[in-house]
Amino acid sequence: MLLVPCLKRCWQRIIRTPAAAALAVGAVAVLAGCSMVSLGYNRLPDLGMLWLNRQLPLSDRQSAQARTDMNELLAWHRRTQLPATADLLRRWQGMATSDISAADACREWTQVRSLLYTITQQAVPAMARLATGTTAEQLAELQRNQRKSNDEYRETYSASTRRGWFTAANATSPVNLSAQAGLDKRLDTLRERYGQLYGTLSDEQVALLRSNLRASSFQPERNLAERERRQAELLDTLVSLQNPVGQNDAERARWAQTRVQGWLAGFASSPTPGYNGYVQQLVRDGCEQFAALHRSTTPEQRSQAVRTLQSYETELRGLARAQN
Repeated sequence: MLLVPCLKRCWQRIIRTPAAAALAVGAVAVLAGCSMVSLGYNRLPDLGMLWLNRQLPLSDRQSAQARTDMNELLAWHRRTQLPATADLLRRWQGMATSDISAADACREWTQVRSLLYTITQQAVPAMARLATGTTAEQLAELQRNQRKSNDEYRETYSASTRRGWFTAANATSPVNLSAQAGLDKRLDTLRERYGQLYGTLSDEQVALLRSNLRASSFQPERNLAERERRQAELLDTLVSLQNPVGQNDAERARWAQTRVQGWLAGFASSPTPGYNGYVQQLVRDGCEQFAALHRSTTPEQRSQAVRTLQSYETELRGLARAQN
């Protein structure tokens, strides 16, 4: 379940942005934000291995299996998913020339989410293989990386104006998190991603995004709590997979895959009371944000969007035709 980070995380970048349903943000992030899609796509297994080894150091045996799985997943994705993604980009080109509604944007987000789900399901056997081979030392390293990531999150959204204050020494102290504390960082991210599609945004458009972020339903403390819940569930799942249940290898593999599926289900529907409704509101906020910004774009910006989408479509169709 730590596998296929690049193919999966490219879509997660879309999920995490407040403009989750944005057509263009999805387009330019579809391959992990690579400026040269063709070069970046073919390197996804290498990038994936780098990411994995930052999370937990793999043994030689694990590395060999993980690389084989990533190569196979990439071949499957090239063969079955790139044409559908290119078709999506072509449809967005037609939509980019006129105003769209928030409902339009949300419908497109549903298509993006479907692509993510398909990739994740295809990767389940590989995730289970890697998960059943993790050691206690690797799990401890993963937990350390989780804590470090959470500390950085607290630092970003801390209401304190002092940077560098959050350390393990004061991790038990109450921390007041504020969406406004991380507003500039979120705004910079949106400006960069929208700029990849439309070109440079005007001051008025940046002000529109800032206003939207200030009015957003985003609550960093709820996100952090859910992140920590998922991290704890991941660790519990990995521990349980060290002793797979079954009479033979096939049964044990199916049991492990079922456990992985159970962990993944927590992303689609959280057991935390009220969290699913909160996420749905964030998606609606993102749809409204994109629709409002798109309405503000000039004819030249819309033409630039069409050219960008056409470029990505052309590269994806070329990749789909290429052989590994």
